[in-house]
Amino acid sequence: MSKTLRTRKDGSRVYEIRVSRGRDPNTGKQLTPYSMTWKIPENYSDKKAEREAGKIEGEFIAKCKAGEVLTKKEEKQREQEQAKRREIERLEQASKPTFEEYVETHIKRLESNGLAAGTIESYLRTLNRASAVLGKLKMEEITRGMVRQYVVDMQAKYSFKYSTQTRHFAVLKCFFDAADV
Repeated sequence: MSKTLRTRKDGSRVYEIRVSRGRDPNTGKQLTPYSMTWKIPENYSDKKAEREAGKIEGEFIAKCKAGEVLTKKEEKQREQEQAKRREIERLEQASKPTFEEYVETHIKRLESNGLAAGTIESYLRTLNRASAVLGKLKMEEITRGMVRQYVVDMQAKYSFKYSTQTRHFAVLKCFFDAADV
């Protein structure tokens, strides 16, 4: 742990603060220390700068011991890991189906299970109506409240009977249960 006062070519004064990281247990070589540079404001006297540098050094040492400070190599490694994670999340998000895409999958599954053609046609009519409102949303983004609001809006728009509302809820419940979201 050291702080060194330096004067740069442009005349500005800085404190370089270094904190030892110890030695590599395998090779015995000294590890690159944590370091930071604090530029002294021009209006600071030498004593005030020394006091302030002491405070900053103490804070920096505490951060180093707490593991909050990384070497440039560690920072670069962390940034690469974060970039990989973001890319994986982006790919996962892109692979998740929208409501419209899942309607097709669901109908094919119902057909393969041998459901009656009239039932499938009724389901398809209901799901296509819902698709006009929810179609572009990812399945995981759709909430119960959105589905309820959709059915209420459809009732207001088309004056659905209670039995039609119930059928819409039942079809959508089956659909979302099968989607497992």
